[in-house]
Amino acid sequence: MTDPVSTPSKKNLRSRLLGELHWVAPPWAVAGAAAADEFAGSLSAEDALVKSRNVPAVWVASQLHSPSLYDFLRSAGVSGLSGESHYGLALVLGGAELTLPELVELYAMLANQGVLRKLRFTKDEEPEEGRPLLTPGASFMVLDSLAKAPRPAQGFQPGWVQDPVPVSWKTGTSTGHRDAWTLGVVGPYVVGVWVGNFDGTPNPLFVGREAAAPLFFELVDALRGADPGVARWNRTPPPSLSRISVCAVSGHLPGPHCTHQVPTWFLPGTSPIRPCDIHREVLIDTRTNRRACGLSAYTRTEVYEFWPSDLLSLFRRAGIPRRVPPKLAEGCSLMAAPWRVWRSTSPRRRRAWTMTSGQGRVRVPQCCSRR
Repeated sequence: MTDPVSTPSKKNLRSRLLGELHWVAPPWAVAGAAAADEFAGSLSAEDALVKSRNVPAVWVASQLHSPSLYDFLRSAGVSGLSGESHYGLALVLGGAELTLPELVELYAMLANQGVLRKLRFTKDEEPEEGRPLLTPGASFMVLDSLAKAPRPAQGFQPGWVQDPVPVSWKTGTSTGHRDAWTLGVVGPYVVGVWVGNFDGTPNPLFVGREAAAPLFFELVDALRGADPGVARWNRTPPPSLSRISVCAVSGHLPGPHCTHQVPTWFLPGTSPIRPCDIHREVLIDTRTNRRACGLSAYTRTEVYEFWPSDLLSLFRRAGIPRRVPPKLAEGCSLMAAPWRVWRSTSPRRRRAWTMTSGQGRVRVPQCCSRR
């Protein structure tokens, strides 16, 4: 913060990251809460953004290289940044401080299809052409997701309003409750609200959703009353976006056994195209209800979920039920099952793997490991 007298401090920039990389969530976006200590399990990138989940945001930030998130903020003209090594991955969680004008410019960039322009404070200033920082598709997906965030509790329901105003908005609470924020796009307007003390004195009541959001929506309602055209504003997706169905559990392209699918936006060349491998069909022995060694007169097929062991452990500890396959029947071996391509997630490189089976110990050289 360059001006401690009149300029507020920081706001999370998670929204642009999730839209720029891809919109289908990473294979398992297992999320912890930003302001609570509950485990949410797997969820879409849209839900992770709306609900301010930290783990998916950090995961996405870790995948950004050349430019990194830090490079992106520098190119956006954010002032007052320290060296990149000062922040690490904490940058995506609000580790850097931004001014209110900088935040308004960045939200206006989303509304301008990814083109950044400097704010004009007088009518005499000539508008600049601007420069693109995000693609139109990424910008649209972020705003479309933020528009799903429920309005703070007020004295009326959204359905009671004849012409509800679409609002893409996000809140923020700075470290130590020094200030509270709400930024958003409503029709052709960008609204930014900062609540805090000019001398930076903290207050436990400075919470974005509770202190800044109600004032933000009072301004939104005032804009709707002053400009009836706001309610008729319709943001259309750019031609680069497609609407597809994905597996509701994994977020990947649906496989033959994904019965529950949900629609999502797809950005060709950027969104992942990996098919779902969570749902798999297995043979069940009808006599023991265990996984059968092979097809016989006593087997039936059922679909189960195959999760990585570390995530499955988290699900169990959190009490989130998953449809996992039963144990193998006696005498069966995993080595006898049809070979499946496996993927190493940890350790990463230059590690020797030793696989244990009923056939003894099998050493897998690095050159021959399957991915």
